[in-house]
Amino acid sequence: MSTELKSIQGRHEKTEMAPQGGYETVYSNSAMSLTRFAGGPEIGPMLQITLPQHGDDYFSHIQLSQEQIQELVNELRNHFDIK
Repeated sequence: MSTELKSIQGRHEKTEMAPQGGYETVYSNSAMSLTRFAGGPEIGPMLQITLPQHGDDYFSHIQLSQEQIQELVNELRNHFDIK
């Protein structure tokens, strides 16, 4: 069983060929979805982060165990002013 937790808005960054030659960075609105799901008896609860693939109808996913979630939280706390 899975539970949709939240959708967080952000921006998608893409490098494109510039009309005048060279490259330019283009930004568009995007969102990532967070889903909690059962990873089985050995792994326990997990978090899936889903990101849309811009330009087609597919999605990218990353799945994190509780230990990996804690590592991510610690890393964010170390580099941003959050509690």
